[in-house]
Amino acid sequence: LADYEPALSYLDRWAARDAVRVDVGPRLPLESHDQLLDIHRRLGFAALNDPNAPFYPEETALVDLRRPETDILMSFRYTTRYEVRRAEKKGVNVRFVNDAEGMAIFYELYMKHNFSHMRRLIEKRFFDLMLSRFLHDPRNGVIAVAELEGRPLSAAIYFRIGTMVRYR
Repeated sequence: LADYEPALSYLDRWAARDAVRVDVGPRLPLESHDQLLDIHRRLGFAALNDPNAPFYPEETALVDLRRPETDILMSFRYTTRYEVRRAEKKGVNVRFVNDAEGMAIFYELYMKHNFSHMRRLIEKRFFDLMLSRFLHDPRNGVIAVAELEGRPLSAAIYFRIGTMVRYR
């Protein structure tokens, strides 16, 4: 928490050049809430009272991918294991790409899903920039596209940040 205020101050100065909005997340521990609010107020940040703002879950599941696949699957809930087995039986194939076609598939599915749930959409140019500046190198991340008989069913973007992998 000691580095939080200088880092946020730097981000504020950097974003002032050409950002419209800066979101700070994910959430930090509840016991730090009052201290964080004071820092945000000192720097001129305001709470976001937008019902369409993204929701950050309070907990993230961490999966150690060095474990055997059977152990990883057994760590999932029964319903998740069932859905994985069902997809395998149906012949769902997952391919990993780092190209404009993969990003276009991801974005089309992203738009359909978020539009049907009445969520705010992020512009495609954001994802195109992500591809050209970050995902062009597969060591930084990858786009996973799940398909059945050549038809895309779902897609996700996985980012490698240090020793962790996160997805969107």
